Amino acid sequence: MPVLTIGMHSRQTRFSGVHHRLSSHRSIRLNDLAGEPFISFPKAYAPALRRVIDDHLARSGINLAPTHEAETLPMVISLVLSTGGVSFLPAYAQRLLPPSVVARKLHGRAPTIALAVAYNKSNTSPLLQRVLAKADDFMP
Repeated sequence: MPVLTIGMHSRQTRFSGVHHRLSSHRSIRLNDLAGEPFISFPKAYAPALRRVIDDHLARSGINLAPTHEAETLPMVISLVLSTGGVSFLPAYAQRLLPPSVVARKLHGRAPTIALAVAYNKSNTSPLLQRVLAKADDFMP
């Protein structure tokens, strides 16, 4: 069963509630996040995403330890809104946000995470062909 993988990359973006003190900024420096409640993903649930975020923070010299962990995007959004905190998510997630949550770019070089689509080349499903034709549209 042959499988083809298409590699894609997504930049990490910072998310917060619309009324957060940093929500009016066009981009955010990591230093601006010091002392903010920080929502991340559990290492056991999303090890690659968590590693990318933790490594970027460590290289930047920022001590931003998670105060909460969430396994799903709806959980992250709920915690961002209920705690007044911030989170890092792949940029594609901003298409899924309610108006009460804002996405802001990280100032400077943002961490990236590779995304992939794997499928059986012999699968001629029209739905699969549509997904593959639109795959680039999912990347910001």
